[in-house]
Amino acid sequence: QERRAKAAAAENAAFSAEFLGAARRVFAMIDVDNSGTLTKEEIKKSVKSDKEVIDFLKDCGEENLQFLLEPKRLDRALNALDTSQDGEIDADEWEAAIYRGLEKRTADLKAEQERRAKAAAAADEEFSAEFLSAARKVFEMIDVDNSGTLTKQEIITAVKENKEVKMFLANCGNENLQYLLVPSRLNHALSVLDKDGDDEIDANEWEDAIAKALQKKLEQRRAMREANAEAFRKEIEEFTANFLNAAREAFALIDKDDSGSLAIDEITTAVKSDKVVKDFLKTCGDETLMFLLQPKRLDHALRELDTDGSGEVDIDEWEEAIRRGLSKRLEQLADELSLDDLDLLIEASQKKRRRKRAPKVKPAEEEAQPAVPAATSLTAAFQSPERVAEQKRQEFELLMQDVVYESGSSLTDLRLLEGLRGKKKKGQSVFATGFWTKLFKPPPRPGRPPAEK
Repeated sequence: QERRAKAAAAENAAFSAEFLGAARRVFAMIDVDNSGTLTKEEIKKSVKSDKEVIDFLKDCGEENLQFLLEPKRLDRALNALDTSQDGEIDADEWEAAIYRGLEKRTADLKAEQERRAKAAAAADEEFSAEFLSAARKVFEMIDVDNSGTLTKQEIITAVKENKEVKMFLANCGNENLQYLLVPSRLNHALSVLDKDGDDEIDANEWEDAIAKALQKKLEQRRAMREANAEAFRKEIEEFTANFLNAAREAFALIDKDDSGSLAIDEITTAVKSDKVVKDFLKTCGDETLMFLLQPKRLDHALRELDTDGSGEVDIDEWEEAIRRGLSKRLEQLADELSLDDLDLLIEASQKKRRRKRAPKVKPAEEEAQPAVPAATSLTAAFQSPERVAEQKRQEFELLMQDVVYESGSSLTDLRLLEGLRGKKKKGQSVFATGFWTKLFKPPPRPGRPPAEK
């Protein structure tokens, strides 16, 4: 917990420094005459043509700065930002707005960190249960006489003949358990594991070693998550910016008369005929907005959205629903980024270092495989969660196809992994789905011809 707090504090500090640096650069870019103040004309020109300015304002977290991007709201935003009412925005007024945006962004970051921590804790809990279950199963496999203890001969036999035992020990994370696989180190490993010196490893001694192994595996998972925290944060930022842009585009497409509010007939027409609007509403995350697509629920949804009872949905009412939807989608994205299969990637990496690299074998006369479409960035996830899940699965297929050959694993090893992982209800592991058993072919064993297609 202390380590997580330190990591979060470091992440917040780095984000704040980066944010403030970007804010100062953007001010200088808008202030083309170097007067130290921003005129309306300078702002209008920059928000039309300068990509860095546009990207920063979209993501800055301060409502009035974001409204500078919307012509209909520009004058109102300038009036709110120009606290001295001199017709220009000086450096102090700009920084006051920037610090409001920073406060909002750091609050969002904290919420995202909490979501991430919650998802990580759930994934670690699930991993721990699976790991301990696999450890108990391996103990029973080695203990062929059901005596409740493991003799040296039972261990020697198991590590020679039982692939599942070998797979578990090789990847368990405890050095002495791994040494059971190395004949020259077997006696030393047994002496360390056998705490009471009776020349056998009982259940308590086994569980002590497994507890140390589990602790190391969890440390590896935490280290990997911390190393990827910055990348996760950038994914969240980019996703948020794209989601809000899509929401603004949908509003503009519905608002045919450019009145700044959505009439019932405009909404009814758009949800019937405009594909962009329909695609966004399907995956926007807010139940009320999604109900606009269902004729039987349309009237109820409109009443829920129209909080002031004016008969129309204005921009503020729309954005309130969008914020609810964004919050829901960010929770889903945090689950996707929880590194549910992190342990498998760690194991594959370790296996690659331990084993001699196996040559890649190309099956004879194999037909060209159709190209697998590359997954889009998570920033496009709002378009279709099902589509993104499928694309992520395809990416992982390609990754693990490399792991088969690079690590020297066999198809049997991967099937054993499937047994160790088990089935998942949430964040299901790709190794539990069985899809890869149809895709991967093991390298042919020495002395045997390649398997037929």
